[in-house]
Amino acid sequence: MRESRVCRRQFSLTAAKKNQIGRFALLFVELRSNCEFGARCCEFLPELSRPTDVLLKQLANLKSRARSVAQSAPTRSRSSSRVIASFVKPARSAIIIGTRFANAPSSDGNFHRESCLAWATPIESAPRRLSSQPKIDIVAAANIVTNRSLHMDKSPLDYAGFRHEYIGGGLRRADLDPDPVKQFHAWFAAAIKAGIHDANAMTLATCADTKPSARVVLLKDFDERGFVFFTNYASEKGRQLEKNPNAALVMYWMEVERQIRIEGEVEKTSREESEQYFHSRPFGAQLGAWASHQSAVIDARRVLDARLEEMKQRFAEGQIPLPPHWGGYRLKPVRIEFWQGRPDRLHDRFRYTLQSSGSWSIDRLAP
Repeated sequence: MRESRVCRRQFSLTAAKKNQIGRFALLFVELRSNCEFGARCCEFLPELSRPTDVLLKQLANLKSRARSVAQSAPTRSRSSSRVIASFVKPARSAIIIGTRFANAPSSDGNFHRESCLAWATPIESAPRRLSSQPKIDIVAAANIVTNRSLHMDKSPLDYAGFRHEYIGGGLRRADLDPDPVKQFHAWFAAAIKAGIHDANAMTLATCADTKPSARVVLLKDFDERGFVFFTNYASEKGRQLEKNPNAALVMYWMEVERQIRIEGEVEKTSREESEQYFHSRPFGAQLGAWASHQSAVIDARRVLDARLEEMKQRFAEGQIPLPPHWGGYRLKPVRIEFWQGRPDRLHDRFRYTLQSSGSWSIDRLAP
């Protein structure tokens, strides 16, 4: 009788172990196949960082076997629960560490995880083409593990504990170009090379009547004259910029642990420049600029849909003209800061300031 109980317990532990192994395999195979998980430094399955044809076949077979094991093994035994619960926290940490390592620059300046260029040509010279390799999403990767925990961890979220340690290389004054626009170009190109989707997304901060406001817009062009974005002039940001043309831009690229802050005064682009960009937009986006009264209160989605159908009929033939209320802004920089994440929150910060002579001074700022 005692031997029977021992056998049953051993069988239960074996099944729980199979369940644990199955979940390990399933989690990491899904991470690899769904978000190109960079696990080369992950302590659990480092071999998954070599995407060879043979390995991909092995992963496909492993995924099938893992699902079979996960379905057949008991999931409600106490031992299985302890195994899975104990796995969640270290696995999340390993995913974050492995992902950051894969995204971080190596000592030779290249990234551990190489990917295709998101754009092979300048930003406005051709329709946008996304990289064929998705970016590594640290939050999504960690959430996959959390969601697979079967809600074992009932503790409340520790918002104060949401942090990660920056591991990127340092930024020295000798690394900087004397011209901040050229320095911006170098960092922007590096962000694209790293495979960051929407690398041209930036936060635009405005302020009118002592009330600040911020939103995300897309950088569409830049040169020595400034940084260009397009919008509806009658929108909230358009009205605020009409009252106070001083604004700020922030670009944050978590994957390469870099941030750029730009401050200056905005001015409208020429009508010709706005028309050139407007007609490069997709047909639907051109119609949308006519259909939407941006920032206005509407009763329901059907209002937008009705307006869009109206615009389709109105512009069924011929080229869609540039709306009179739509165009570009150019922010002329007077200060540009380059921020590089470093360990222990002792980040590297360098600020360019425009001088009256037209030259730029460079200062290192305390983090």
